[in-house]
Amino acid sequence: MKIIRYNSIFENEVLKFVYKSPVGNIIIESTKDYILKLYFLEHINFSFKIDYYPTIIKKLFLELDEYFSNKRKEFSVNIGLSVTDFQYNVLLETMKIPFGSVSTYSDIAKKFSNNSFMSRAVGRVESINPIAILIPCHRVVSKNMSLTGYLYGLDKKEYLLFLEGINVFNKKVVL
Repeated sequence: MKIIRYNSIFENEVLKFVYKSPVGNIIIESTKDYILKLYFLEHINFSFKIDYYPTIIKKLFLELDEYFSNKRKEFSVNIGLSVTDFQYNVLLETMKIPFGSVSTYSDIAKKFSNNSFMSRAVGRVESINPIAILIPCHRVVSKNMSLTGYLYGLDKKEYLLFLEGINVFNKKVVL
C-alpha cells in the first residue's frame, strides 16, 4: 500500500463507483492509481454509467468482499489524501490500529502532545476521515470505551467492530 498526499492534481481524473456492502452503499472516488474517498451513502442521488473498472477498483471490490466475509484484515490499495500535515499524521496513526483492536482518541493524541485539547483535535480529524474502513476510524473509541463520533452512525461503527470480533454492549467496547 502506498499513501500519498495531494492538493488538486487529480481533479479531472476522478471516477465514482458504488460498492454495495452488507451495511450500506459505499461510494468510492478514485483515479486509476489511488483511492481518494470511500464513504457510506444510503441514498444515491446521482447516476452514471460505468464503461470500465480500473484495476484498482477491481482490486478494492475484491478486498472489500474479503473483508466483509471475514477473510481479509488489511487492505493493499494505494490511497491519496488531500489533508493537512496534522490530519495526515493522525490518519497514519489510525491506520496502525490492527484489525480486531481499538484505540482511544487520547491514545492517538498522546503521540502528538500531552495537551488535553489534543484528543478533541484527533476526534475532529477522525470525523472527517475521507476513506472509511481503509483508514479504520471505526476502531477509535472514547477513553471510557464508548462508541462515539462515527460520521456514518454508531450502528455502522458497531457493525464494523463486531465484524472484526470486537464485543460491544450498550454502545461500549467490552474487552
